[in-house]
Amino acid sequence: MATRRLDINIDNAFRQDISRTHLRRIVLKTLDVALPGQSCQLSLAICNDETIQQLNREYRGKGEVTDVLAFSTQHAGPWQGEDQRPKHSYAEDIPFILPPEETNHLGEVIISLPQARRQALEPNNTFDKEISLLVVHGILHLLGYDHQIPEERGVMEKKQLEALTSITNKARSS
Repeated sequence: MATRRLDINIDNAFRQDISRTHLRRIVLKTLDVALPGQSCQLSLAICNDETIQQLNREYRGKGEVTDVLAFSTQHAGPWQGEDQRPKHSYAEDIPFILPPEETNHLGEVIISLPQARRQALEPNNTFDKEISLLVVHGILHLLGYDHQIPEERGVMEKKQLEALTSITNKARSS
C-alpha cells in the first residue's frame, strides 16, 4: 500500500474559504491516477496574489500574478524571463537530495486563491472545478508533465482529464 504524506498550508486569510480535507482528497485522487501504488510526499500551499507574483518573478522571471506554480524536486521548470536566470534561482542542475529512508518528495504546488476565484467566474466554471484543475495541473508538473510543446501538451491534458474525471466521479459517489 502506498504511503502518501501531504503538507497542506493555507494562508490565514483563506482558511475559512477552502477546506483542507477537500484539498487532501483532490491531491490523493490525483496521485492515485498519476502515481498508482507509489509512495510519495508533497506540499500544497494556498496563498495570495502578492506571494505568487513574487515567487513567479524570482523563480520564473515573470513579474505577473499566475494561478499555480510547481516546484519539483526532480523537474525544474523553464526560466521565462527576458534576462538570464539568476545564479541563486531554482536551478535545473542542482539535484534535490533526500536521506535514503525518506519517502520520495515530489515538491511543492502553490496556488493563488484570489486568482483561482477570478478564473472560476469564467463561463461553465466553478470554484471547486478551478481548484481541482489547479491542484491536478500543479501535481502533474511536479511529475515532469509539461505543455510547452504540442506533443507534451496532449499527454499532459490526457492525464489531467483522467485525474479530474476521477475526482468528479468520487465526489458524485460520496
